[in-house]
Amino acid sequence: MMLLDGLIYFLLGLAVIIFISTIGAVGSRKLDFKYSYLGVISVLLYIGLGFLISKQEGILHVLIINGILGLLDSTLGYNLSISFKANNGYAKQESLKMIGLKTSIGMILFTVALGLVGYVVGLMV
Repeated sequence: MMLLDGLIYFLLGLAVIIFISTIGAVGSRKLDFKYSYLGVISVLLYIGLGFLISKQEGILHVLIINGILGLLDSTLGYNLSISFKANNGYAKQESLKMIGLKTSIGMILFTVALGLVGYVVGLMV
């Protein structure tokens, strides 16, 4: 049962990342707002996953799920936002230069930290 719960949280997170990266990119361009504003939704996603996982799983699941999603967000999600021409203030070539090992490692650490925040809150509530 634990593996299934973890898979559900992973797929939920992936769906949100894909939604933000595609619909958010198109919306930011069409409605002329900065794509980076959608980062708030991402922060809430990673904290929320940590919180939800704390109710059924251990801390290791938070680290693994948020870490993998952070990697996917910094690669797949970012590439999708570029493909859908997000209003991020950079030319396509400049945006492509931002994808790399340092960015991915930073994103993984950031998402794991946010997941831990959600996990701790979940334990306290």
